[in-house]
Amino acid sequence: MRMRVASQTKTVLLIYLGRQGLFPFTSAITRAFLQRADHKALLAVSRENVDFAQFADLGERLIPVDTFRRGLGALQFWRARSIGRELAQRVKQEGITHVVTLMPHVWSWAIAPALRAAGARYCTILHDAQRHPGDHRGLAHPLLMRDIAVADQVFTLSDSVARHAIEAGRLDPSRNVTLFHPVLGEPRSYLPPPALGEPWRVLFLGRIMAYKGLPLLVAALKRLNAQGRRISLTVMGEGDLAAEQAELTAMGANIINRWVGDEEMAKALSLHHLLMLSHVEASQSGIAAMALGAAMPVVATPVGGLREQIEDGETGVLARAVDATAFGDALCRVMDDPELYRYIGRTIAARRDAHSSERFVDLMIKALD
Repeated sequence: MRMRVASQTKTVLLIYLGRQGLFPFTSAITRAFLQRADHKALLAVSRENVDFAQFADLGERLIPVDTFRRGLGALQFWRARSIGRELAQRVKQEGITHVVTLMPHVWSWAIAPALRAAGARYCTILHDAQRHPGDHRGLAHPLLMRDIAVADQVFTLSDSVARHAIEAGRLDPSRNVTLFHPVLGEPRSYLPPPALGEPWRVLFLGRIMAYKGLPLLVAALKRLNAQGRRISLTVMGEGDLAAEQAELTAMGANIINRWVGDEEMAKALSLHHLLMLSHVEASQSGIAAMALGAAMPVVATPVGGLREQIEDGETGVLARAVDATAFGDALCRVMDDPELYRYIGRTIAARRDAHSSERFVDLMIKALD
């Protein structure tokens, strides 16, 4: 869909009702919105969010929302209707023209009608068009998808997600605007390739679930280790390592199997040469966005939106197929060509502004109809 540009000043209400803190994406987009001088932005955030105290300095621009502390509280849909009425009053009081849900919540679809009735255009950002294999949180996916059914406008972060939602009959193409996943985190100088005799430090980062393809990565590295390749692997994130635990230990991997905060992830990115995205299925990757924000090259499988985030030979390397041999070959392309590694790092840094959260918000504001 071609974006329609409107010149009038907008007053935008951002909504994030999650409890687990603001993810790097939602945090970056919120900050970019609130820093705009040409449009007014307010933020409605769950009082149960673990990072709620961080928003105290927003003053009157912060709208606290009472949601729930435990998962079973999500079943209290009547409370969502009440929240919708409360936010609708603020829509009228503040002259809010647009509401943007940064990440769909199980209650978003129930809140939206009151906001639209109060005169605001209701918009949402669709992150995933289908449930990821092995992600138990995806059980709520049907409720999240109801949000796009009631939205006036839907923003997607990749053509892949938009296409899946449209082909499934869940998204009207006329209501969709596809942007991009912005890079995240603070820029840094990319690491030089390892000195002769030193290993390449590679990182598998994030929640460990079936669709992330850890077995594929392990198989690829076993093959390369057998060839005498010097590779040091770190696996960092919460989740069930299952059958891979023994093999990871045998290959001497550094295993940090627990929840990892944003600061710890940023530090891990700064200490490794390459990010490994061995996904067997994907929408787009917030971890890839963090790596690119840190000018860190990415080795990825050619699935979903990863093919849009990672440009082969420019911002990373894409495997030719979704299997261990192809993934290992992709890693070897970088290891065998230090100049390619340097070129990718320079290219990522040079393209940062074009993929920034500020540009993302600029394009979104221009597209709001």
